[in-house]
Amino acid sequence: MKRLLLYFCIILLPSVCFAEDIYISQIAQGADSGSNCSNSHSLTWFNTSGNWGGSGTDGKISPGDTAHLCGTFTSTATVQGSGVAGNVIIILFESGAKFSKAAWGDSTSSAIYSSGKSYLVIDGGTNGIIESTDNGDSMSGKGISQIAAGVYLIGASYSEIKNLTVQNMYMHTEGTTGGMTSGGCIWLTDSSNVEVHNNTLNNDYFAIHATSLSSSVSNVNIYSNTISACSTGMVVANNPGRSISAVNIYSNNILMGDNWDNASGDNHVDGIHIWSVYNAADTITGLKIYDNYIHGDVGMTQSTKWSSGYIYMEYDIIDPLIYNNILACESGQCPSLGNIAIKGRTTSPGASSPKVYNNTIIGVDGTGSSGSGIYLGNDSNMTPIIINNIIKYQYMGINDAGGSATITSDSNDFNGNNWVGHKGSYYTTLVNWQALGSDLHSTDANPQLDANYRLTASSPASVTAGGVNLSSLFTIDKDNHVRPSAPVPWSIGAYQYLGRRPTAPPNLR
Repeated sequence: MKRLLLYFCIILLPSVCFAEDIYISQIAQGADSGSNCSNSHSLTWFNTSGNWGGSGTDGKISPGDTAHLCGTFTSTATVQGSGVAGNVIIILFESGAKFSKAAWGDSTSSAIYSSGKSYLVIDGGTNGIIESTDNGDSMSGKGISQIAAGVYLIGASYSEIKNLTVQNMYMHTEGTTGGMTSGGCIWLTDSSNVEVHNNTLNNDYFAIHATSLSSSVSNVNIYSNTISACSTGMVVANNPGRSISAVNIYSNNILMGDNWDNASGDNHVDGIHIWSVYNAADTITGLKIYDNYIHGDVGMTQSTKWSSGYIYMEYDIIDPLIYNNILACESGQCPSLGNIAIKGRTTSPGASSPKVYNNTIIGVDGTGSSGSGIYLGNDSNMTPIIINNIIKYQYMGINDAGGSATITSDSNDFNGNNWVGHKGSYYTTLVNWQALGSDLHSTDANPQLDANYRLTASSPASVTAGGVNLSSLFTIDKDNHVRPSAPVPWSIGAYQYLGRRPTAPPNLR
C-alpha cells in the first residue's frame, strides 16, 4: 500500500504531493526559512524571480504552493511566477495580515501587482486588508492625493481574487471639484477565466475594473462583493479591436458613491458601467447582470450630477440579459438617465436586443422627478424586451429616447410613474400606452412591497399572478427560491411570491 501511494505521488501527481507552504513578511523573521510566520522570508525574497518556478520541496514558490502573508506590509508585492492548470499558486493572507501605507500608487506601485502571470489565487483569508491611510482630495483631511490601486493584475488568466477588504484607497468628499479619473480597489487587464468574489471594497475611483486592452477577454465572473463609496462600483470595458464575451455579474451589493458627486459633474457615479468602443470588432457579448442589489443616493441635485444609471451600458453590447436585480434610490437623488440605462449606437455592427426581466426598480416617493426606470438611448435599431418588472416612483417608467425599432413590453407594474416615452411621444396613462399594443397585461397598481422589496400577501393578484414564465432563461429568484412551473403563477419583480415571508437571506439593509 505504501509503495502504491508513493508511486501515485511521484508519478501521477507530484506537484500536489510536494506542494509547499512558504511564509512571507515585510522583513525576514527568525531563521528566515519560510517555514512559518516566526521564521518567514522577506518581501524582498518574494519579489525576487529566482525564488519562483521550482518544483517539489526546493523552497521556491512553485505551482501548487501557498505563499502565506504575515503581518503588515508597506511595499508592493510583485508576483514572479505562474501556476498551471490544476495547480494554482495561492497567495493567502494569514489572520491579521494587511498591506497598509499612507498612499498606494497605481500599476507597479499598487499593493499587489502581477503582469503576465496566470493561475493565481489571491485570498484575503479571514480578515486580509489592503488600505491607504492618508490619501484623498483636498476636503477629505488627507495629506496625499494620488491614483491608488489595491490589486493590479495584467494578463492574469485563470485567476481568482476573493475574501479581501480593500479600503480607503482614495477618500473623496462630496462637492470637491475634480478628483481621480482612475485607480481601483481591484484592477484586471487582459485577463480571461477570472473570478472576483466575496470582497469588501470601498473608497476608490473604481471598486472593480476589468478591461480588454491588448487582447480579447472571455469568462469574467464578478459576484458576491460588497461595494461602497466608489465613484463607480464596477466597470467592464474594451478597447478598439478587442472583444469581451461571457461576463457574469451577480449577487453584488453596491451602495452608490454619492461622496464622489460635485456640482461640476467631474465624476461618474454609477453602480455597474459597461461600455464597448467604436468599431465592429469591439462588441461585448454574453453579458448577464442579475441578483444584484444596487441602491442609495447618487448625490446633489438632478441638474448637476453626472450619474447615468445603477446599471449603465453604452454602445455595442449585444443582447445583454438583466434580471432579478433590485435597483432602489431609497432616498435622495436617483440616476439622471435611468436606474437601468442602455445606450446603443445607430452605426452598431448589429442591432441589440437587451432583455430586462423581473427587476424591482424603485424611485423616491413623492418627488415625481427621479429619472426613468428604464432609459433607452441613441439606437433606432434596438429591439428591447421588457417583461415582469416593477417600476415604481419614477418620472418616466420607460423613456425610449433613442426611438427603438420596436419595444416588446408586457406584464410590468408601472406604479407612481408619470408617463412612458417612445419615439418622441409621451403617454401619460397606462391606458394610452396600451392603445399602441404594449403592456396589455401590465398594471399600474401599487405592488404592495415590504421594506425589503418583496411582495406581500396584500399585493394585488395582477402582480403576484400576472408574470410571464421565463424558465427557459432562468429559474430562480433573488432569494434563490425556485420560480414555479405552470400553472403556479410566476411573480413579477426580483422575488417570487411564496405565500409567506421568506426567512432567508436576512434583510438587505
